[in-house]
Amino acid sequence: LEMKLDPKIHHRNSIRYKDFDYSHWGPYFVTVCARNRECIFGEITDNRSVLNDLGHIIQNEWLALPQRFPEIQLDEYIVMPNHFHGIICLAEANTVSDPIADAKTKTGIEVSGAPPRPHPTLGDIICAFKSLVFKRYYDLIRQNNLHKIAKCWQRNYWERIIRNNREFDNIRHYIVMNPEKWAEDSDNLDLLLTRMTERKDR
Repeated sequence: LEMKLDPKIHHRNSIRYKDFDYSHWGPYFVTVCARNRECIFGEITDNRSVLNDLGHIIQNEWLALPQRFPEIQLDEYIVMPNHFHGIICLAEANTVSDPIADAKTKTGIEVSGAPPRPHPTLGDIICAFKSLVFKRYYDLIRQNNLHKIAKCWQRNYWERIIRNNREFDNIRHYIVMNPEKWAEDSDNLDLLLTRMTERKDR
């Protein structure tokens, strides 16, 4: 069963549940779009996503996120020409190692240190991800004297709380199949422009 996303929701600013705690453990499906939905991350060739420099930066920074946030685990993801999909799992707070508490447990000695940081929210993590990508991309442009616009992201992001195993499997399948479905993808601007042109010619 292939998951269907509603394009009207998909292209709006991220929708947040008013009373939901986004530091709560569990899996989330995240989508982040390129500025103006331009194809600046790469291209689709033979049903494969072929990344350019910016696309590789996005991929590398995504895979490096657990080094900054040990509370998370990453699952399926894809960098498409003008958007990014990924599944991110936030661990329960008590499953994350606290080095100060660990030292006290092992030695019985009170260990001073900074108070433990609050559990990060999904928004904290995605904001860091987008910022790190921008910084690396900006550095690439500046160091190589490239005449490009440094801004690479659309404002905000879209997320879905994954509530059961069936939904998890459907979303994984959706992500994996994204390159093969590019010709039908509502994010494909070339497809949208072609359809608009066809309507005008009728």
